[in-house]
Amino acid sequence: AKKKKHTKKAPHAGDNRLRMPTDKTVRFTTALLAYYVARASCMSISISRRGLLRATGAVMAASSPHASRIAEPEVGGPRSQTLVGYSSRSIRLSTGTLVPVALWYPADQDTAAALQATAAFASKPYRYRISVSKIFQMLLGIKPPFDIAREIELGSAHPDEVIAVAEGEMRKSQADLPAVVFCHGFLGSRFDFHHVCESLAAQGFVVAAPELPESLSASFTPDEGTSRSAIVEKTVSLLQDDFSVGKALGIMGHSAGGGTATSAPGDFQLGRVAVAGFRSYEGPDPLLVIASEGDSLMSLSRIRSSLPPQTVVFENESGARRYSSSSRPLPRSSALFLANENGIDLLAADGEKSPANSPCHISFLSAATNDAMVKFLSPLLPLARILGVPLLDFDVYALTRDSERTAEYVSPVLGKFFINNAKNLL
Repeated sequence: AKKKKHTKKAPHAGDNRLRMPTDKTVRFTTALLAYYVARASCMSISISRRGLLRATGAVMAASSPHASRIAEPEVGGPRSQTLVGYSSRSIRLSTGTLVPVALWYPADQDTAAALQATAAFASKPYRYRISVSKIFQMLLGIKPPFDIAREIELGSAHPDEVIAVAEGEMRKSQADLPAVVFCHGFLGSRFDFHHVCESLAAQGFVVAAPELPESLSASFTPDEGTSRSAIVEKTVSLLQDDFSVGKALGIMGHSAGGGTATSAPGDFQLGRVAVAGFRSYEGPDPLLVIASEGDSLMSLSRIRSSLPPQTVVFENESGARRYSSSSRPLPRSSALFLANENGIDLLAADGEKSPANSPCHISFLSAATNDAMVKFLSPLLPLARILGVPLLDFDVYALTRDSERTAEYVSPVLGKFFINNAKNLL
């Protein structure tokens, strides 16, 4: 008789609280984590071997509790551009904290010529770090007394079109450009959606992506003045100062950033986009919500029940393509829901990929971002399972590797949304 094939089911979305491991588990795995991570390649560890052993003991005592090519947004935005300027900026909050901001903007012919004279096309323009210590702290509530991190360099999704420009060399583009703020999620980075940000900039938008307090980069220490709302507000001020952005302002976010996008105070007349994360919104700004049945963190039914009553829902990949190619006025409030159309479970028990997979929680991020995380963090998955901490669908993506496929039909939807709303404001 054949064995009955069991399938792995995603955790129930209503039980998303972080489960704290037992004292004994934390003591054992903390020591194991320090040893395991210290042996990983290409990391920066500012601690000696003897210091590592001492630090491990201290933590034990304290722990009692491809560059990928994607589909462009539909041509016909506010301006059709070829070259995109990229600059790494920073904003200073009221407490004096400096927060990194990634900035993409369209380069007209004159600006592009000047940029090309002072900056080369960078093969890997996006530089940040992945801090295992920050991940450990955020998921376990334990702050290791040492820093374990890796410096990451990501390639552009459009390497022939993006010019990396030093901050002092950045030239302001024309005034009154439409702008979008991108908000990353829990343990995300400002480069999570760089493929979408580049595409929007090529269509005439300025896009700013600040680092937020829960970033895995840990480039600043969060305090009472580094809330998400404070960082978004200061980022908007940067856009207004450097690009004279007026009412043509939008905001989008992934995961917790989706909640930030729908709850941020102020007017975002270009619209609010929530991808794989959503808080109820009843305001006047245009709204687009994107969610997937393959996401084990955000329940599709939960999001559906929270949508404004007038929301028009588009289903699956066919609905995405219908949305992005529509010549009719788009609904003011719309949603794109992605489901496993043949009802096949997310992953088989033997770990094989299912061709019917809908995107998981992090499938919406750029392939380059996800590939960097998989390469660096995959060795830690066994430890994470021992600890019983949430994997945020990282284990699922390590098998499916579907960021490029997801971007093929999701990215044009995002472009269509902002382009449509920008035209309505002209």
